Amino acid sequence: MLKQIEKSIKNYLYKIIKLIFRNKQFSIPVKSDKIKKILILRYDVIGDMIVTLPAIDLLKQNLPNVEIHIICSERNFPIIKNDNRINKIFTLEEKFFKRLKQLIEIRKERYDIVFAFVFNRTTTAGFISNLVANKNSPKINIFHNERYEMYSAFFNILVNIDELRNKYTMAELLVFIICNTFGWKYPIFPIPIQLQLNQKNFDFADNFIKQKELEKFSILNISAGKDYRQLSIEKNIEL
Repeated sequence: MLKQIEKSIKNYLYKIIKLIFRNKQFSIPVKSDKIKKILILRYDVIGDMIVTLPAIDLLKQNLPNVEIHIICSERNFPIIKNDNRINKIFTLEEKFFKRLKQLIEIRKERYDIVFAFVFNRTTTAGFISNLVANKNSPKINIFHNERYEMYSAFFNILVNIDELRNKYTMAELLVFIICNTFGWKYPIFPIPIQLQLNQKNFDFADNFIKQKELEKFSILNISAGKDYRQLSIEKNIEL
C-alpha cells in the first residue's frame, strides 16, 4: 500500500516537472549538420570519465568543427585536463547556490544537444540538463521502462540499450547511444580508449619503469569504487 502511494506521489511530481520543463519527446536520428555545441554530463568518478573518451573521440571524428564541452567532477578532471578534443571544461560546484549560479552561467553557452551520461541519481542529471539547455535542445539519456515517467519528464530522447547491456562494455554502450542519436554507423569493436597525456606524464612513467627495472609487465587494478564491482580474492588468485 505504501509503495503504491509513493509511486502515485512520484508520478504526480513528474507530471508537474513535465509541465515546467515541457520536454516534448523528439524522434531520432537527430540531424547533426546544424549542431555547433555539445555538452556532456560526466561529473562522477575517474573510471566513468575514462569510458567516455571513445564517445568524445567519435564525436570529434564525425563533427570536427563542433565544440565539445564537459561538466566534470574534481575527481575525474585530471583525466581530461590535457585533452584537446574538449573545448571547455566545467568542474561542477558542490554547494547548492554556487552550483545553481554556475549552471545559469553555463546556460549562456546555448547548447544544441546535451548527453547526460550520469546514469545514477538521474533526477539530478535531469535538473542539470534542463538548467543548462532550453526545451528545444535534445537532452539524451537511456530508456528505462519502469522509470519512463521520470526519465521522459527530464529528457526528450531516451535511447534503448537494454539488449546491449550485458554484451558490451560501458565505453561501447556510450558509443552506441551517440550513434543511435545521430543515425551513424556503429564503429568496429572493440574500440580503443585513448587518453591524451602531456610530457610530464610520460616522463613519470619512464622514470618508474627505469627505477623498477621493468621490461615486460602488466598492471592490475584490484580496487573499485564499490565492493560489488571488485573481484573477489579467489578471482584475483585465479587471474
